[in-house]
Amino acid sequence: MNPILNQIDRLMMAITFAEANESELARECLGGRKPKQNPRAQQTAQIPGGQVLPNQTAH
Repeated sequence: MNPILNQIDRLMMAITFAEANESELARECLGGRKPKQNPRAQQTAQIPGGQVLPNQTAH
């Protein structure tokens, strides 16, 4: 149980540092692991003939 709590604690610290734009400290908390990247997330959507809307709303 204790190793699981330690892992959760390090994960929470890494999230906190990442939200504060301290990526180096976040990586140290995770043990130097590289984050997994979704290949779809890196692709930009190609919209042929797309138009920019004049009134964009925030979500």
